[in-house]
Amino acid sequence: MYARFLQYVRRHRLFDGRERVLVAVSGGADSTVLLHLLVRAVRQGALPLELAVAHCHFQLRGAAADGDQAFAEALAREAGLPFYTVRFDTLSHAGAQAVSVEMAARELRYGFFKQCMAQDGWQACALAHHADDQAETLYLNLLRGTGLKGLRGMQPVQGAYMRPLLFARRAEIEAYAAAQGLTYRTDATNAADDYLRNRVRHHLLPLCRQLNPQAVAHAAQTAVSLQRDEAVLSAWYAAAEARLVEKREGVPAEFIAKRKIRRFHGEVGEAACLCFWEWYLKARDFNQEQIEQIIQNYLDGEGGKTFDDRFGRRTLARTPQGWTYTP
Repeated sequence: MYARFLQYVRRHRLFDGRERVLVAVSGGADSTVLLHLLVRAVRQGALPLELAVAHCHFQLRGAAADGDQAFAEALAREAGLPFYTVRFDTLSHAGAQAVSVEMAARELRYGFFKQCMAQDGWQACALAHHADDQAETLYLNLLRGTGLKGLRGMQPVQGAYMRPLLFARRAEIEAYAAAQGLTYRTDATNAADDYLRNRVRHHLLPLCRQLNPQAVAHAAQTAVSLQRDEAVLSAWYAAAEARLVEKREGVPAEFIAKRKIRRFHGEVGEAACLCFWEWYLKARDFNQEQIEQIIQNYLDGEGGKTFDDRFGRRTLARTPQGWTYTP
């Protein structure tokens, strides 16, 4: 697995130009193995990195969470690495932001990583998501309703965040830990069905594996394929947006002229034109149901309409001359 890890890192140029890397360590098998692989690669001269460890305590599991924090700190100390940690009042944050506990923890976690990187000049943050996580994400997004961006799943590199274990299955990671004599913490809440992700993990994916033993691997590969497709489409959309969307300096409103979109429709065809509308509207906080309503209105040619985004803001208006978006 170590050789495959190095191959994956080099193939995707994960740390090119980003040698100061913060490693997110929860104490579970995945992050413990990720830290071990990175430290091993540094010590053997395979990766010229400077590492640090970051751990989040969400104050959701009492003494077990205290144990996770102590374990992560011990890993950092044994490796001779700087250690960052924080305690969050996750329940209060969830209530204040009107989001789920799971979403609150995610927001707090990424906010902490960003703060650590900005504070001490860490250039990247390594996360321990793996192929099974990728498959879960794909199915979760499919269940919730998504487009191409949702189906592409997690990428090896997303901004400052790197995922060096996306190539590996959970079973491979645990086998590596056993072979290397690594101990790790087990989060008891992962066995519960309180969260949709856990239900996908415990029920949907096992059923998929019964139907096809390679279901997880195929889902992960599908995500890779769709990432390539999305990269091409993203470049196409950027060019189309630059051509169609009129922006005036100092004015927040945008305008899409009817004559421009009509000409564009004639050149690229209906499917491509509707694809443009979907990407444009998703980037401006319209949900899928609202997008379909706007697209139907576009096809019907009915003017004088206004449309709300997912926050209930009336931001898009259709006039005889075209469409005005006002954030």
